[in-house]
Amino acid sequence: MFTLVICDDHKPHLEAVGRLIAQYQKHTKVFTIRTFVSSLELRQQEDLLARADVFLLDIVMPDYTGLELGQAIRSVNPEAIILYFTTSHEFALEAYGVNALEYLLKPVSKEALFKAFDRVLVLARQKARTVFIETRTQTIPVKCHEVLFIEYRDHVLHYHLRDTTMSSKVYRVPFAQAAAELFEHPDFLMVHRAFLVNLKQVKTLHSTSLEMQNLAQVPIAKSKLKEVKEAYIRFLIGG
Repeated sequence: MFTLVICDDHKPHLEAVGRLIAQYQKHTKVFTIRTFVSSLELRQQEDLLARADVFLLDIVMPDYTGLELGQAIRSVNPEAIILYFTTSHEFALEAYGVNALEYLLKPVSKEALFKAFDRVLVLARQKARTVFIETRTQTIPVKCHEVLFIEYRDHVLHYHLRDTTMSSKVYRVPFAQAAAELFEHPDFLMVHRAFLVNLKQVKTLHSTSLEMQNLAQVPIAKSKLKEVKEAYIRFLIGG
């Protein structure tokens, strides 16, 4: 179940969108919905901004515009999916500036909304993929996108997240087998016999290393320099 937040100061349109979403999930409920007619009230919900999965925001609103809300959301919830609706085309480029998934013109049609939410579900399910880190004492679920890179050292998987590192139990199998879930993930690439990186978390590609979003430097094996460079460029082009 994903948390969907809708904010529109025009209550009739907000209610109409709510009815369309109810139709969309008539057979399978995939969203828990929170609605707001006040952008100020939503802006004050810091916890919700940080944890909700999907935001559907009007752009032109008093107090905070949808673009300002989008920037606030991005600062605390970079993986959130943001969609905008408005009556004007003039904000379209700015909306994409906060990496909005979709830009819907009001009044939103059933066809346009359903098509947009088909994309939302695909992306949300990808983002929700979870790896289970087996430590010596417990199993900890972590979303795949939160893993910057993994280092396999002394038969232990060291999962490097943005602000912490988690170490697994001891494995007596090859790296690819111990971390099989992420080796099969399309965003992850083995750049060294001891390192597997999340390409979405790469900040800079250097000549012999990758700088990650937490500024950690991950070495690239000499034998893999060309392969890593080509794979990273393909990844960037492919989005």
